[in-house]
Amino acid sequence: MSEAATAIVQMIDQGKLDEVWRGASSVAKNVTNHDSFVKQLIHDRKILGTVTSRTVSGVTRSQSDGKSSLPAGLYISVRFSTQFSATRQAVRELVSFYLDTDQIWRLAGYSVR
Repeated sequence: MSEAATAIVQMIDQGKLDEVWRGASSVAKNVTNHDSFVKQLIHDRKILGTVTSRTVSGVTRSQSDGKSSLPAGLYISVRFSTQFSATRQAVRELVSFYLDTDQIWRLAGYSVR
């Protein structure tokens, strides 16, 4: 999943936001719409600048019973420690995947902190 997450963040780096959205899971598409997703990514990346370094810092697997804020199902999250040109310290990027109804892992979410 680290390779899949790396592919996602590289597409985001390259501005291929529509392509990232097209590959997103039903969970992601139920939480936000295309325009909001793209607008948020553009905003975040404009503030952070370009990537100067990135390393995988962890991978976690979880299962939701649907009683929390996450819909029921299996999730895998990949954390990156990423240095951007406009930040003094590394930032955490998180790429989450959801095992979609057709049994294919798809993007559930992306965030930077």
